[in-house]
Amino acid sequence: MSETTYQVIIVELDDVVPRRCSEHPNLYVGKVIQDPYDKFESLKTKRSQSWYSGHEVRLRDDLMDFVPYMSKGEADKAVREITERLMADGFTVNQNTTVWSVYVIELDKAATSGDSIGYVYVGETSKPHEQRLQEHLMRARNSKTRLFSSVVAKHGVRLRPDLAPTEIYFSKKASKAAEVAWAEHLRNLNYVVEGGH
Repeated sequence: MSETTYQVIIVELDDVVPRRCSEHPNLYVGKVIQDPYDKFESLKTKRSQSWYSGHEVRLRDDLMDFVPYMSKGEADKAVREITERLMADGFTVNQNTTVWSVYVIELDKAATSGDSIGYVYVGETSKPHEQRLQEHLMRARNSKTRLFSSVVAKHGVRLRPDLAPTEIYFSKKASKAAEVAWAEHLRNLNYVVEGGH
């Protein structure tokens, strides 16, 4: 009796959800126990209740690793890692449209001393900036932690989109790096900066 092996399949889809990056299409990433080419042919011809059914464009064998995984756990881990890599490159994977951005909140300048040109908080988020401002000001919490900065809760004035970068980021890691860099940029312009870490 042969052992079951798994492979990761990557299928390009039509725009079943909006693209995160206009140059990179929607993808389905999953694990299969049959040959990926056979599975793709099956997906195209047999309609199912799966969210991607009827949206298949082509097999993206150029993005696949063709590694046989000996257990479901190994295959699941590979799917997670490949998904993370493709998402960081800007692909929309398995309907996940999350993107991140850096935001700047003006703080009351009277709460700091010195001759700076302003007092600001720099953060990064996958949420709308106005929602993040309100979470800070309302001292929001979830079941695990607080969602606010004490300095913004005490001294927050308004969003400053004119001081924030316009780029979007396709991973939390890239967004965190941009947050740190943008905070340093504003410090170099002579702002007193909170957050940005």
